[in-house]
Amino acid sequence: MGTKKSTECSAVPNKSSLASRHRESERVKTVGDIHNCWTARDRQDVPDHRFSRKTARRLVPPLLAVAAALGMLYGCGGIGDTARDVVGSAADAASAQTAADKNVVVMILDDANFDIMEHMPHVQEEFVRGGQTYANNYIPHSICCPSRAAILTGKYNHNNGIEDNNPGFEISKGAFDDKTIATEMEERGYRTALFGKYLNNYGVCAPGDVGTSACRDGDDKGYIPPGWDRWVAKENPDSITDEFSDQGSYAKVPEKASSDTKWFTDKMLNWMDADASAPEFVYYAPYQPHEASAVSPRFDGTFYGNSKDDMPRDGSFNELDVGDKPGIVAQKKRFCTIRRIEDKPSACQRTEGGEYVPIDDPGVEGGRHGGNDTTTSLEGQYERYIERAKTVDAQIDRVIEAYRANGEMQNTYFFLVSDNGYLFGEHRLDKKRVMYEEASNTPLYVKGPGVPQGSTSGALVANIDIIQTALGIADGNPTGTLDPTLDGRNIGGTFLPAADPAHQNAEEFPRRYILLERGPIDASVGGTEYYGVVSGASDAAGHRWSYAHYPEGKGGEPFDELYDIAPNADPDQKDNIAPVHPEAVGALERRAEALLTCSGDSCRENDR
Repeated sequence: MGTKKSTECSAVPNKSSLASRHRESERVKTVGDIHNCWTARDRQDVPDHRFSRKTARRLVPPLLAVAAALGMLYGCGGIGDTARDVVGSAADAASAQTAADKNVVVMILDDANFDIMEHMPHVQEEFVRGGQTYANNYIPHSICCPSRAAILTGKYNHNNGIEDNNPGFEISKGAFDDKTIATEMEERGYRTALFGKYLNNYGVCAPGDVGTSACRDGDDKGYIPPGWDRWVAKENPDSITDEFSDQGSYAKVPEKASSDTKWFTDKMLNWMDADASAPEFVYYAPYQPHEASAVSPRFDGTFYGNSKDDMPRDGSFNELDVGDKPGIVAQKKRFCTIRRIEDKPSACQRTEGGEYVPIDDPGVEGGRHGGNDTTTSLEGQYERYIERAKTVDAQIDRVIEAYRANGEMQNTYFFLVSDNGYLFGEHRLDKKRVMYEEASNTPLYVKGPGVPQGSTSGALVANIDIIQTALGIADGNPTGTLDPTLDGRNIGGTFLPAADPAHQNAEEFPRRYILLERGPIDASVGGTEYYGVVSGASDAAGHRWSYAHYPEGKGGEPFDELYDIAPNADPDQKDNIAPVHPEAVGALERRAEALLTCSGDSCRENDR
């Protein structure tokens, strides 16, 4: 991590006067001590500068236009009055192009959509105001394990072999573990570490069960994939568990720990302080705000049951008419209030288990997944979602403060992304793994030297780009393709505008299409599989397309969905216009089919 400097443990800044960034100070000896300071203090939320998915769409066109008019696409950030402000100057960007000793920290949230980021004050401060937001970041396969496999490999799921949560990890051992972001960064001299969630079904074996019928091919907690120097991985992260593999040994989160995320964040901070001989690559993957993940006592009950924040109910929420949607949506009834369920239950949506899913009454405990940490109502689920988001927000802040205390902010690039988004009633759904924007268009933020603060990029980017970009940072090459066998692009030029001014502009960024896939395409599963594309900048006619083809999408027959998601058209995807745009459907289906079979360079050839 570079030369360690004398550190200060900052008192919590007054969030009502963040611009001044005044701090109290007290001495600490190591990065590992920082959590003692930060967990001992309460913090206030940041009420301003909130940034949601809909805000992103509204802001990108005018921001780019203003920037172009002013000749500012090479942009500079302002100089703050403390070391935490990273200057977005051309000089810094030029330095970043050639430096090959930068730390890279990839933070992956679980089920976080754009709207929930409004409730994460430290993310707002550090990334929205202190970094760059990507309004058009997409997850090709919007569910946990396939998305994480794409991040680890830089490949679409039809190339990395993981197309579902199950069997998940079992496939990775034979399909790609020998070449991931960890092995590539390790080859470049980085210390590598994973803290948190790896892949679904990792560590399904309990100690002593290896080789018995209780295990799946010996996939025990003792297995550490190639390339990882430090390994603290959550057991079967799709379940409610507090068990981990700590460097291959069984570990259980102590009961006194406020959350599993705080526990492994402590371990990360200690690891950071142990060795300064090489730059660091960190894969930091909390389980929050996923349903049933831990809520810190500090936030427990602050929103749940108190109705402090109404769940968003605009756009496509509880859509009135879903007859133009595929069967998996068209069959859904509307969510109802408690009163409506009592008056006319036959018109209200129920779960597969038969329970009603009311919008209101968040105080009802139990719910679809059992236990007392989930709720039957959408509103209750959303309020718990906020508490989980705030839980992980506090830990993200601790990580960044650790790098700041060690004087490493000028040597570190942070990426904050989510594995997928989530729907809370949009299109009558409460799920992910669909083509709709709430699930596939997810947060991506970049923070580091040369990155313009408070900026927004309209470039069309994806989770498959992270590994190419990390390799670019490691090799001091912010724009080149570092590995032609990977499907993604190096997006360094989009956040280092001095290196590549044109790529800040969505119209100039080389990629124009991202593949959306849910596979394998198999008619036996009831028409839920699809493939399609989403386009970046609008075409000559002003359309920005979101398209999906379902081989057996409705009544066992092929079905197409097409939406014009341009800001002044149908960004909420309420009106399927496929029947009236057959030429666009044909062209987009051909594009999707080309990307569905692409690999490496051919993906970049076909996404233009």
